[in-house]
Amino acid sequence: MQLNQKLVLSSILLLVALLAGSGLFLNSLERNQWVHETLIEVFQNDAKVKQDMSRGEVTVSADEFADNMVIFVEDVLMYPFYMLVFAVFLGLFGFLMMATHPSIASAFLALAGVLSLFTLVPPVLLFFAANSLVKSGGTLTAVPHRNAF
Repeated sequence: MQLNQKLVLSSILLLVALLAGSGLFLNSLERNQWVHETLIEVFQNDAKVKQDMSRGEVTVSADEFADNMVIFVEDVLMYPFYMLVFAVFLGLFGFLMMATHPSIASAFLALAGVLSLFTLVPPVLLFFAANSLVKSGGTLTAVPHRNAF
């Protein structure tokens, strides 16, 4: 197996593992008692909250704060999750097109690398594979078509 294929396969496997882990984390976050208790403890030990409680200005309970914070974190973490999903699909498309269209494969692999930049390791592998595909003759060229209009 060529080095490019090994790089792409290892990065896709890492992305799938990260995707599975983040999916499990997102699905269990709302039911995780430890997170809920930790957020309640942070809320109750906050100096500003204590000061506002002594004045009677606190309008939210610790449980409501924890519930709202968990919902907010779930909403925010959905974006990286979807970026990983798209990166996996683009990596798979790039892997499938490596033998027939190396220039298109390098574009897909570079896009997958950009979408997964926050994970650090898989994009490095994808960028190396895309760069070596471009160097091996995968250049984008326009093919004129007689019946364009």
